[in-house]
Amino acid sequence: MSIADDFHALVVKLQSEGHHLADEAHSLWARLRGDETALATEVAADAHKLATDAKPVVAEAATDVKSIGEDVAQEVKAMGFEAVADAKAAAADIQKPTPQA
Repeated sequence: MSIADDFHALVVKLQSEGHHLADEAHSLWARLRGDETALATEVAADAHKLATDAKPVVAEAATDVKSIGEDVAQEVKAMGFEAVADAKAAAADIQKPTPQA
């Protein structure tokens, strides 16, 4: 329930009791409801604008992440080739006969 709904319940109670402030309370409720609706509309518009504005930023970030991922993959691949080359060199060194002194 919104504040306007809570206040309306009070207005209904005042009206049912024939309270002298019922009409003034009803006017205040109508104003509050209008303000609440306007605020909700404004917040919804702001949220929509934010989502629209964020779309290119998110797309750019996704592109950057993909590019970074590709760079990391290439670096890991190069490191793998280097490790294989080092292992082959080490194996070749192990297989060389040791000179007798």
